[in-house]
Amino acid sequence: MKEKYIMIVDDSDEIRKRLKSLLEGESYQVLDFSDSGQAAEYLKTNENPVSLFILDYHMPVMNGLELCDKIRKTDQYKGTPIFMLTSERNPALMKKGKQEYKAEWLVKPLNPGLMIKFISKIIA
Repeated sequence: MKEKYIMIVDDSDEIRKRLKSLLEGESYQVLDFSDSGQAAEYLKTNENPVSLFILDYHMPVMNGLELCDKIRKTDQYKGTPIFMLTSERNPALMKKGKQEYKAEWLVKPLNPGLMIKFISKIIA
């Protein structure tokens, strides 16, 4: 089976550690970044193509939707699933994420079992 890479971008060390542990426990390869600018730079490398992006909304350098924009403007990732895993509950931002970037909006706190079930269906 081909390895599936999931990119996590969240400025919270705790969230990144929990997600990384959860996903690696399910045999996914994890790329994690605390800074959206670093993640955007990684997109240019074409190393280890990403099968799923999990982004926070509130981050330094650029917010999650700004990073979504960069992801969608990268030919390789135009159709790659994006989850916005965030505490942000603004309906206008949620609508923008879904309509403009086809991003699923998941509100923290994280339910590990549901998260894995959802991911398995998305990137089977």
